[in-house]
Amino acid sequence: QVSTTLYHMYGIPQANQLNPAFQPSCNAYLGFPGLSPLSFGTGINSLKYDDIFSFDPRPGMDQIITFMHPAGDKEAFLNALKPVNSLNTGVGTNPLSMGWRDKQFYYTIDFTIKIENDIRFTKDFMEFVLNGNRNQERFNFSETGLDVSYFHELALGVSYDFEDQFQVGGRVKVLFGLANVNTRLSDITLTAYEDRWDFNSNIMLDITGPEL
Repeated sequence: QVSTTLYHMYGIPQANQLNPAFQPSCNAYLGFPGLSPLSFGTGINSLKYDDIFSFDPRPGMDQIITFMHPAGDKEAFLNALKPVNSLNTGVGTNPLSMGWRDKQFYYTIDFTIKIENDIRFTKDFMEFVLNGNRNQERFNFSETGLDVSYFHELALGVSYDFEDQFQVGGRVKVLFGLANVNTRLSDITLTAYEDRWDFNSNIMLDITGPEL
């Protein structure tokens, strides 16, 4: 919704966060925690909605199911995956959001708490989770990893209205990093025999955070 519907809702303050030239229809606004904008987004580089959800194929069953349902298609889900898949999520909330009009200018201040992460997993990993070693013995989990960033963002913006003909604006942002986890190296393999599992791994993580 952020990148589509909200972008064209020119009159509300939140649209200004997507395009700093937009001026809200109100002369001033003030946001507080719990009332200010809360955003959440997620995306994956390999799957579509139809790869995860589908209609129950059984006669007389009019319901939406996932690939994990007994009537779901796990193989179609696995075939849609890439060798390495990336799941991105992000959440942000504004403890403080304010703006005011001064003649043809509009000024905004936004303080946002953000968490962004990227989870990488291999097709072999999902094969092992869903089917165990029924279809294969050797699994490559290399490049599996996690990147997480937790930071604060302070944004100062200004917009100018050229007598209702067009508007121009800009925003300056300052980021304050608080914590980060980055997977520098991930070399993981698993060989699953009937009587034993051989697991080899070489993982390197960079972790930063505030001093305790």
